[in-house]
Amino acid sequence: VRDHRGRFHGQLAVPGSIPLPRDEPKSRLPSLADKAANRNRTRSRSSVTSGAKATYAGSAVAAVQRRDLGATHSTFYKTSRGGLTPRARSQSTRRSPTRLTRGFDVERAAPHKEALRLIADLRKFADKRLGLDLGNSFFSCWAEANTPWSYFLYVSEASAIKVPDRVIVADVLQCSGIERGLAPGKPYIAFGPDYSAAQEADEALVEAGYETLLYKTVGTRATYLTETLLSYSPQSIAYVVLHEAVHVHRSRRGYAIPYAMEEALGEVVGLHGAVLFAEEVSAPYSASAATEHRRTMEAIMRHVNDLISMSATGRRASFGWNKACKELSARTSEGGTLIRDRFDYPITNAYLLRCSTYHEQYFALQDRLETTIDDTLASYINRVFVQLDGTDLRSAVNILGSGKSSL
Repeated sequence: VRDHRGRFHGQLAVPGSIPLPRDEPKSRLPSLADKAANRNRTRSRSSVTSGAKATYAGSAVAAVQRRDLGATHSTFYKTSRGGLTPRARSQSTRRSPTRLTRGFDVERAAPHKEALRLIADLRKFADKRLGLDLGNSFFSCWAEANTPWSYFLYVSEASAIKVPDRVIVADVLQCSGIERGLAPGKPYIAFGPDYSAAQEADEALVEAGYETLLYKTVGTRATYLTETLLSYSPQSIAYVVLHEAVHVHRSRRGYAIPYAMEEALGEVVGLHGAVLFAEEVSAPYSASAATEHRRTMEAIMRHVNDLISMSATGRRASFGWNKACKELSARTSEGGTLIRDRFDYPITNAYLLRCSTYHEQYFALQDRLETTIDDTLASYINRVFVQLDGTDLRSAVNILGSGKSSL
């Protein structure tokens, strides 16, 4: 047998000849025909190798060209070194926004180039300016096609804005053949893009006497890219991305703060961070547009908080309740697409339960922020996580209201 270098090993058998005994020499000098065959094999291997290299290089170039759709804004880069352009250098870093192209679909991305660039810039801003640990997968992967929404089923007692017993909820769903339950420490059941399963669970829980809210959203901790997210206004995209950045940072750093505080902090960072981003970076929206978006959201939060307060004191049939409902509806209809997607639902206990986890603590956290907003948003975020780490909601509220906190 001849190896890849043309050397012979083992027993030699030549057509038409008698095989050599095993104790005979196991190699011989190659003939001219052998040498010619050897050269042909070598050339064949070289062409395959060079072809593979060419294919790899072509793929790399194509990848860089595709990644240009998700490249970050040049504001964040300095002059090139070592023969690499600023954009190429950025693609080699650990937190590179070029991972926006993982599972990349050029046809899906083509209508959303500006939105993808904005998200890449927001990643840089959240990392460098706000000090948030986002890892490599933050808004870098496309969701499956034709799955524009993620679904969350919020469940409340019918008699009060209260999370029901989790064991009983799980039993109710199990009786309907649904092997799901309320997420630990959360008032919802997560279904991802599976709308039919969420609807089936919704019907089972309503039949059992609970109030529910089947909520759909584009902003989740999985941080997938969807056409729905990319179709929002630039200031709305900035709000969603920075809000979810808070969740990812908490998860990666292992902080354990109350869920309501985490969501409220996400709202503060999303709304105020979008304004700061527009002020410091060449954003595709103005700071005034982001400020108007924040004020609309805050007006809605106040109406919702009023409804929660009136519900807790038995004033649902009052004039104030009806007025707050009308004002909430008007603000929602006047808002942009994102605001309608978030708030345009029937006002039930489950609706108010969801809103309470986002908005009841928002103004307490914002009050602390506005006393230290002078270029210290990053340090403020860090102090919130450090001081509220390991506390329950009651203790966290006391820390905010005691005046002892440096927030």
